[in-house]
Amino acid sequence: MSAELSLTLIASGVDPDLANTISTKFAVLQCQLDKAEAERDALSAQLQAAREQEPVAVVTGVYAGRTVVMPLDGSVVLPERMALFSRPAPTIQASHDEMDSEVLEQFTRWLCIQMPQGTVIGSPSWWAPKIMRAISTIRAEQGGQRE
Repeated sequence: MSAELSLTLIASGVDPDLANTISTKFAVLQCQLDKAEAERDALSAQLQAAREQEPVAVVTGVYAGRTVVMPLDGSVVLPERMALFSRPAPTIQASHDEMDSEVLEQFTRWLCIQMPQGTVIGSPSWWAPKIMRAISTIRAEQGGQRE
């Protein structure tokens, strides 16, 4: 590219020494640009890896004015005052027909815990936000595994 630029400048009537100087400076700038792009790509890959951290817990609601956090792995005990970090949950556009059996199974387990047999709660508005949070959590977990 440097030689082509020099010849083009000379053909345009630019002094050959000036054309070579411009061509050399252009080659140095091109090299610096290539290095900067490689560094940007490496940093972008590091940032992407940092964003793809595995979640350890989900917020399940509020009880007595306090946020309730449930570990995703039942064998994990979260220490008191543990810092939890978040990232945007992946968006999943799935219709009810696309819900697979694993999602249904997870939701069924959650609902059995929340609503033991014989439970009677007459207000659907009490259940609606809890069910929507459960569905969102399951979908976010599924999306994180599929990416």
